[in-house]
Amino acid sequence: MTTALDRGLALLEHLSGQPEGLSLSTLSDELDIPRSACHRLLAELQRCGYVRQVRSHGDYMLTTKLVSLGLGFLSSSGIVDIAEPLLERVAKESGELVRLAIVDDDRLTWVAKAQGTRKDCVTTRHGHGRAAVMHRLRSRVAADAQRRTRPGTRLTPGLRSPRTTDRKPDHHQSIARHPARGRTEDSR
Repeated sequence: MTTALDRGLALLEHLSGQPEGLSLSTLSDELDIPRSACHRLLAELQRCGYVRQVRSHGDYMLTTKLVSLGLGFLSSSGIVDIAEPLLERVAKESGELVRLAIVDDDRLTWVAKAQGTRKDCVTTRHGHGRAAVMHRLRSRVAADAQRRTRPGTRLTPGLRSPRTTDRKPDHHQSIARHPARGRTEDSR
């Protein structure tokens, strides 16, 4: 049985792909929700500030409240503030667009980006210039990661961060966390 919460979330997800909005009948038909139930859900979402109805033609569209919730979450986690200097550095060195994504179950959500500017690379029609820049960047990142590695740890190649290790954490050790950023005291 589909709950009102399931239907409400389905409405929000469906409207997220329709910036111009959709009519009640279209939403009802595309989501297979009875019109009366769809209207009640949209009225409640509108009352809570998640959707608005464009009076000129009656279509429903999302407000920025969901965006605000997401940005508030990211801001309170501090991940973007911590990663931003690294993104800028990699973008500057590579001359490329660099993005940061958060893995949440089976989906990636892009949360930050930095755009580099290409000045020192002439790309051939086969992309050899890009390969040379990426090779230099990988070498720099690998050297930087090796300098940052704690004694007794081993870096494992692959899609992992430079600080990822194979050592299992000691859960009995007390780690003092900085409450505002969630960082350990020694990482500041």
